[in-house]
Amino acid sequence: MKPVLEFNNVIVSFGGLKAVNDVSFTIEEGQIFGLIGPNGAGKTTVFNTITGFYKPDSGEIRFLGEPIEGKPTWWITRKGICRTFQNIRVFKQLTVLDNVRIALHEAAEYGLLDAGTHATKKFRQREEEIIKVSDELLGGIGLLEERSKIASQLPYGKQRELEIARALALKPKLLLLDEPAAGMNPTETMELGRYIKSIRDNLGITIFVIEHHMDLVMGICEEVAVMDFGVKIAEGTPDVVKNNPQVISAYLGQEVSTNA
Repeated sequence: MKPVLEFNNVIVSFGGLKAVNDVSFTIEEGQIFGLIGPNGAGKTTVFNTITGFYKPDSGEIRFLGEPIEGKPTWWITRKGICRTFQNIRVFKQLTVLDNVRIALHEAAEYGLLDAGTHATKKFRQREEEIIKVSDELLGGIGLLEERSKIASQLPYGKQRELEIARALALKPKLLLLDEPAAGMNPTETMELGRYIKSIRDNLGITIFVIEHHMDLVMGICEEVAVMDFGVKIAEGTPDVVKNNPQVISAYLGQEVSTNA
């Protein structure tokens, strides 16, 4: 396997606070990699630095061998890194179908004249392709029959999955999921775990997950890193991490199966 993301000795500071303090890890192609830690550990700062929201003070971030630290967010997205957010960001007043179509239109290959007239052959062909791909993505999360529903009418868990499907529409090589199980009940979380695994297994997309729900992380990730106060304190397989005394002390408590 080749490395998809290399996060090497990265430091990110806000004033005198080092939110990410000399952190390193590597995510391999086809891997589901998890990052856990208490609130304020620096997990979301890691995501924001990868996606160009923050520029690191020092260190290197390489995506498929190419340095990306300090690059603008749009450039990083076009290179093949997409993310979801802790707070759901679907377009709640649009239909389920239109939520996915919007992402696909980002990559539409027709000009201003085509889009303006809606009449050219190229425009019609591309629109047909967009609807076909949208339906395929919606079918993957069991929402094909609800494609005409307003997104806000969906159950919470399905809104989460719709947001992921919209990210998949951009054909990422690396998908970053920021606490995807936040606010979900156990049944929704189990369904989400199956969906995330299917993305990797069926589409071959490498996945990086930040999550507080330990059952989900330990159930789907091959490799897990743990942060506390901006520092990486452990990394390894789920079994290794959950039995690490420093991790138990800092974050997991005595029972890994509980939510933290």
